[in-house]
Amino acid sequence: MKASRRIAAALCCAAIASCGPGQGTEGPFFVSVEAEAVPLTPLGAIVTVVTSGECGIEIEYSSAAAGAGPFTTPRTGSGTVHAVDVAWMRPDTTYSLVAVAYLADGSVRRAAAIEFRTGALPATIPDFEVTVTDAAGVQPGVTIVAPTARQGGEPLAVVPYIGVDEQGEIVWYHEVALPAGVHVNPFARPVPGMGIMIVTPEGLRVVGVLGETVAEVSASDAGAISFHHEGIVLDGGGWLTMTGEERVVGTPDLGTITALGDVILELEADGSVRWEWHAFDHLDTDRFPGPLSRSEDPTG
Repeated sequence: MKASRRIAAALCCAAIASCGPGQGTEGPFFVSVEAEAVPLTPLGAIVTVVTSGECGIEIEYSSAAAGAGPFTTPRTGSGTVHAVDVAWMRPDTTYSLVAVAYLADGSVRRAAAIEFRTGALPATIPDFEVTVTDAAGVQPGVTIVAPTARQGGEPLAVVPYIGVDEQGEIVWYHEVALPAGVHVNPFARPVPGMGIMIVTPEGLRVVGVLGETVAEVSASDAGAISFHHEGIVLDGGGWLTMTGEERVVGTPDLGTITALGDVILELEADGSVRWEWHAFDHLDTDRFPGPLSRSEDPTG
């Protein structure tokens, strides 16, 4: 990650020039360590570390007051200027950040700690509560949820994909605006090395840990109205996803009807169709409606 990724923002930031910890025989090894807020999320920062010698950098961060951490970022490649994404932090929380340098000779140097305070969540994030019933059984990591309506059934005009940590605290979010009358079936999945994939009214989007759009494909590019329920980023930048299509079919019980069937699409990076599979071409419509479609919904 290059120093050009530094982003100036009018939020909390702090900087130091190291002395003491990390000092080399010819002067300070850490020239500067600076944390800057980013415009797309109040829950992350970019930490820029400048050193006098080649090394890889990790950032260790934690909040003693919040009981969060310690966490460690992936190590950067060798260099003297490093821009490190620090994410998955709670809102309105002060964190201690320590730059740790790993040198080619196997030695490790630690900079003095700096502080960074995250910002507040936007008002569009709905209030909700996560109940932890078995703390020992909670798996480490982040769980993504996507509420689509308020209590009482009022639909949200903006669907927030929200990441919560093991204690149920918000540490990541990404908002998707919904046009009036439009519904999406929210899903999210991690994409190693890229971010988190989500579904939008327009298609599929991979969002980075700091809220940036890393990749996106539109359903209209594939000649579809929308995608649903599933999406995978393929090696080489393509996509695998699902859409639906309507066909007029004849059935023994209902006569001629308009039915909706699934379509699996393999797409190029630009959204053009590479391969497609149509349920109508493989499933027997004479067997519709079957036992499942005849059953009554117990919820009404």
